[in-house]
Amino acid sequence: MNEDALSGTSKRVMSHADQEARLRKHYFIGTEHLLVGLLLEATSATFQVLSSHGITLEKVRAAVDDVSPTGRETPTWQTIPYAPHLSIALKHAQDSAQQFNHEHMCPSDLLFGIMEVEQARGYIVLKRFVTDFVALRQEILVALEAKNAAKQSS
Repeated sequence: MNEDALSGTSKRVMSHADQEARLRKHYFIGTEHLLVGLLLEATSATFQVLSSHGITLEKVRAAVDDVSPTGRETPTWQTIPYAPHLSIALKHAQDSAQQFNHEHMCPSDLLFGIMEVEQARGYIVLKRFVTDFVALRQEILVALEAKNAAKQSS
């Protein structure tokens, strides 16, 4: 993935996902790590909406433990590869950014990408907390509109 396609906030989310994968001693970055990364970036509208649903970092990490237990050894590679489902989710995120005319993929696009890959661990974890992805998507879009309107008025 081209890092230029990511907003500054999304770059931080991806960095958090990389750190989470290393912390869990995983040899790949998956959608579950990306979901944790989204919850570590508290400035985003996506974080605010997820939090309003009671989705916390602690709850998601516990759910991730259920679907993807910690490995045995910390990877020593400089770059950890993306899991296949993350690559698919990032393609969906790119499509989302284009659909909503975002200059770069923002955290909402990353979450929307996860929400498109039913077999992905991030999707499975998120589904434990949110049953209606259509409503969640709409809430995030409304929050983004409000955030953008506040930026323009200041």
